[in-house]
Amino acid sequence: MGGDLTKPYVLVIHKNFSLHTVENIWLISALLSKEYKLFKPQRFGWFSNNIEDQLIEENGFLSGDMVYISNFLEKLKDNDKPEYYERVNLLPAQNLDWFERYENAYEKLLADNPNFKEMIQITSKSTLEQLKDQHLLYEVFIDENWAGIIAANSESDLFFSGFCVYEELLLKEFRGQNLAPAMQRHLIEKLPSKEKEMIYGTIHYDNVPSIKTAQKVGRLPCGMIVMAKM
Repeated sequence: MGGDLTKPYVLVIHKNFSLHTVENIWLISALLSKEYKLFKPQRFGWFSNNIEDQLIEENGFLSGDMVYISNFLEKLKDNDKPEYYERVNLLPAQNLDWFERYENAYEKLLADNPNFKEMIQITSKSTLEQLKDQHLLYEVFIDENWAGIIAANSESDLFFSGFCVYEELLLKEFRGQNLAPAMQRHLIEKLPSKEKEMIYGTIHYDNVPSIKTAQKVGRLPCGMIVMAKM
């Protein structure tokens, strides 16, 4: 979980029966425990095209993992601009001279919020270089001050196809001011869009502020990974 090798888990890619009932969840849990005995998984997960709030709330051995949040780019570009849109500007990254500042901001964020360690991970310098070379990495400026970065990647996952929001970070002094929706909308405006092309991403189920930010620009929860203790 969260890149922690001490927390092995099994992800169910395909199944031919529903996991909307506790009985079926325990059935597949027993099967996976037997098949992966040597691996000693602590949890298993699966994709549900529902947001399973009730199932999770009623069963303490279940938890939410990543929520897929998406919408069509062309539809989002037709929406009204969010508050503070004019204060925000995105410029294509020309280099990574700011990487140490980004890295320090991430480490401070995780130090202040230890529970985030299973929700978010810092993006490597080599990956950011690749995104820069694809012209999909942007530096964020608020009132002309460097405020963070945002990046997307052209890819497909499950039934989503288009651009995945790969990274998004605001410096601490710019958080909590409702600036993130404007930042995301600027990214939406800059991404080239073909018919039925989407912007999507995954946000941890417990990261409610980030989910609300995505919803403010018109992205919708479209499914999630549910985790079950074994």
